[in-house]
Amino acid sequence: MATQKPRITVTLEPHVYEVLTTLSELQGSPRARIISELLESVTPVFERTCYVLQMAQKAKSGVNDDIRESLVRSEAKIQAMMDDAMGQFDIFAESLSDPSTGADESERKAGRAPPPESGSATTLPPHSNTGVTPKPRRKTPKKTTTKRNR
Repeated sequence: MATQKPRITVTLEPHVYEVLTTLSELQGSPRARIISELLESVTPVFERTCYVLQMAQKAKSGVNDDIRESLVRSEAKIQAMMDDAMGQFDIFAESLSDPSTGADESERKAGRAPPPESGSATTLPPHSNTGVTPKPRRKTPKKTTTKRNR
């Protein structure tokens, strides 16, 4: 029975094909399904990109330059988030590959738990939380009493 869904042919680099094949074997699902699910998950991004590009085509050329610069800045921010996510995968993989370190060690490396010898109740935010900086508590100045003239 023929399918109603459109089909396409995709040419992949050998390394990408190997990774996709390995993922397919580990998950027990076909490569085509993995690619299809991936594309479905990024479709909202594609839709927004199409909308912005359509608006850019309608805009004047001076506005196009502004839009292009804005997109470059946005891409840099997204790339930073992707780099951070990949770092989290690396930390997780390291904790799985080295059983002697255990989960506690990987949490300490990620900044989520204090070292066991510190006993500190306060912890710093994880390294991935780059927008938050712990603020030191300010002590209120002691009130000075002035001696009244007697």
